[in-house]
Amino acid sequence: MTRREVLGVGVAAAGSFAALSADAVWAPAKTEHASVPARRLEVSFDEGWLFHRADASGAQASRFDDGSWRRLDVPHDWQVDDLPYAPSDADAGATTDPSAFAFQSNSGNAPPVIGPFDMRVGVRTQGFTVPGVGWYRKHFSVPKLIRDAREARPGGYEQRVELRFDGVYMGADFWLNDMHLGSHPYGFVPTIFDVTDHLKADGENVVAVRVDTTKAPQHFYMGSGIYWHTWLTITGPLRIPTFGVFVTTPVVGKRSRVVVAVEVANEGAAPAVVQVRATIKDPQHRVVARTTSTRHAVRPRAQTTVTVDRWVGGAQLWSPEAPNLYTVESEVLVGGKAVDSVTTTFGIRSLVFNSQVGFLLNGNPVKVLGGCIHHDHGALGAAAIDRAEERTIETLKVGSTQSAHHTTQGPLIN
Repeated sequence: MTRREVLGVGVAAAGSFAALSADAVWAPAKTEHASVPARRLEVSFDEGWLFHRADASGAQASRFDDGSWRRLDVPHDWQVDDLPYAPSDADAGATTDPSAFAFQSNSGNAPPVIGPFDMRVGVRTQGFTVPGVGWYRKHFSVPKLIRDAREARPGGYEQRVELRFDGVYMGADFWLNDMHLGSHPYGFVPTIFDVTDHLKADGENVVAVRVDTTKAPQHFYMGSGIYWHTWLTITGPLRIPTFGVFVTTPVVGKRSRVVVAVEVANEGAAPAVVQVRATIKDPQHRVVARTTSTRHAVRPRAQTTVTVDRWVGGAQLWSPEAPNLYTVESEVLVGGKAVDSVTTTFGIRSLVFNSQVGFLLNGNPVKVLGGCIHHDHGALGAAAIDRAEERTIETLKVGSTQSAHHTTQGPLIN
């Protein structure tokens, strides 16, 4: 499969996806992020976007005509897409068939524009690719999503709806149904919006995102666009915020201590009394510990942190050679009934750094090997393709094992 065919897979997928009904669009995503009870509903928001590579006046408006825009799924990096003005035959098929890796020219000089590359206006440190401005828009409806969440909470709790972009590079502005949600200049941390008050339960909703990389630092390749996953999360007003669970293992040995700190937010109008229940499972998914906190009062529009801990005997320790992962299900209880829960993976391991022994992992000395690892994937660009991310870690792990057998150790990937 050529580079162009790989980059075109998302377009083809989006085309077939558009034929599905609105209800089908909102089937829960089959990822680790969706593996939570029905009290919390988290779905992928990656599918069915429209894209335009240029600035577009008024594109934030719901009624803007985007009928001619390109259909695709995110994650997406437009900076490795062929330039709209690139002649299809300029490279004599070199980028269509990279194995040829040659072009034909009577003058012996490469043409100034090939695929995503433009030597006239492209940035040298970006591989002569061209940053710029791009727009994304998505039309969606949520009746079934809201109905499913309401049925999951028969007590009639108010829903809270959160829209999350794991990474947009960079200089991004976000709109929903003509409302400007906010701006985010930085491209390497998530952007999260509570869209409860701006979402239409019936009818069509429109999200618009403008991305501007013209002023981005250009000292290494960064890409352009919605290059990480996107999510829509529905909970009740008593909820665990995104990234609201923090697990530590301060004591590791025959009996290991696991400490779970859980943030609990009350987005409702009335005070609440809550408890937190933590259920720890071993790598074989067997319950090894469970504990419930005392009661805590949470004022309206406020949040608190509840900490619980348990001892785990005979823990299967995490290491690069045996990456054993435990899970903890953190539940928010009201009157003994769970209203929200989040499942978190973690490893039980001890880390010691000091000038006498260096770095000890589980009491064993380990050499730390560095690597110059950027977030892009070569010809695939900066789009966070799940398998490519996994392969990067696998390559690092293999490289570190090989380097450990040599007396001269250097970067694993340069």
